[in-house]
Amino acid sequence: METGPKILVVDDDNSLRILISKMLSRLGYEVASADGGENGLSIFLKNEFDMVFSDYEMPGMDGVAFACSIKKSSPRTPVIIMTGAGREAVLSSPGANQKLPVSANLKGATDCATSCIG
Repeated sequence: METGPKILVVDDDNSLRILISKMLSRLGYEVASADGGENGLSIFLKNEFDMVFSDYEMPGMDGVAFACSIKKSSPRTPVIIMTGAGREAVLSSPGANQKLPVSANLKGATDCATSCIG
């Protein structure tokens, strides 16, 4: 059985990480997840991913540092930063292809995945 494109979901909020991962899996994507930037980067460097979703605010390596590390390793991989923080907090974030407010419904995550990798 063929699997769809591979997506990495990185978020320190366990419930949100599981919800987004399950939603993307049901749409046919192969999903891996990590509970923070350091773990996410380790998983990313050991595997190939077509797209990455990351929380903006995480302890340790935050979403911006994580996105910049991904872009150094794989400049063409789309990185979507999700946030519950104010919109102004992420408008100037380097490394991210798009910023997705968590307050937007989860359809926004699937729309981003579909538009970036099909």
